[in-house]
Amino acid sequence: MLYGVLLAGGLSERFGGDKYLWRIQDRPLISIAASAVKGISDKVLLLVRDYERASRLLKESPTHVDGFMIDDPSINCSGPLRGMLTALFHVEADEYLIVPGDMPWIGQESLGRFVDRCRGLNVDCGSVIWGNGHYLQRYNISLRMLEDILE
Repeated sequence: MLYGVLLAGGLSERFGGDKYLWRIQDRPLISIAASAVKGISDKVLLLVRDYERASRLLKESPTHVDGFMIDDPSINCSGPLRGMLTALFHVEADEYLIVPGDMPWIGQESLGRFVDRCRGLNVDCGSVIWGNGHYLQRYNISLRMLEDILE
């Protein structure tokens, strides 16, 4: 089972408002990302910092999101890494597709190709590296439980 996890815990301080609710072509960012992930995932979860945020974001993506999780404060790190580890430690799945919720140009087709490529290579995790060698830290996939790797 492939779980799509949308990281949406950020404060959007530099953005000047809640970037996940910012609209592009009359769609909130979170809905765009959720729609792309939903098309290739068995379940889609929001990873948020609190219940209030979960409630606001779920209203914007009711058909694309199956539920939410709150960041685990016992994990001794912060930011997106805490969100990723919260998902890996608290959701039992065969595969995880972890994507930031603020990607307006993300597409289901490119995510699907990425997942297929990772599966074809039989790797434990993957990310995008551009032709110039720059690492795209915007989405990752974990194909197996990574607890052994992280310990």
